[in-house]
Amino acid sequence: MKRIGSIVLFMFFFLIGFGQKEVQARSYEITNYDVLVEIQRDGSAFFTESITYDFEGEFNGVLYDLDISEVADPTDVKVSMQGYLSENPFPFALSDTEESGTFKLDNTGDLLNFTVYNKMTDEIQTVIYQYRIPEIITNYNDIAEFNRKVIGSAWEDPLNDVDVTVILPEATGEEELRAWGHGGDENSTVTLEDNQKV
Repeated sequence: MKRIGSIVLFMFFFLIGFGQKEVQARSYEITNYDVLVEIQRDGSAFFTESITYDFEGEFNGVLYDLDISEVADPTDVKVSMQGYLSENPFPFALSDTEESGTFKLDNTGDLLNFTVYNKMTDEIQTVIYQYRIPEIITNYNDIAEFNRKVIGSAWEDPLNDVDVTVILPEATGEEELRAWGHGGDENSTVTLEDNQKV
């Protein structure tokens, strides 16, 4: 019995020794998330979402899920990427090739899934998503309303330094612009500027 136990233990350690591969640690942090919403006169809005990642290790790209469950399908969809010290973003092409410098879209009905392909190693990159959502403004007799979860609920990663800016096509009258924010922590604030910017 002792001999069989020794053989089994020896084989177990032998298999563990060959089964191990050198694994490189990979991680990333979202250090900044800026959203610009430009409301248009026709009731649509142009969105520019800039998400900055600090990558440690090798990555082939990023995934992003845009919540479209209660809005019309986005149009004019673009993706670009900007390096930490770069002045201008590099535009990516919509393609199913999965090559660096391309992105793929999958519309599930509730989410627009982005797969952005770009090989990166130990670097800081900002991914910029641009799109237009038609008919996002609801008009009533006495008021117009923009009611949107700008930062969707599909996030699993902590988000740091989030800033959302909404700009109206023109200034309102005094005391006519009102805004509320939900989902932030105790340090979150909502400010109004020039009766046109939230």
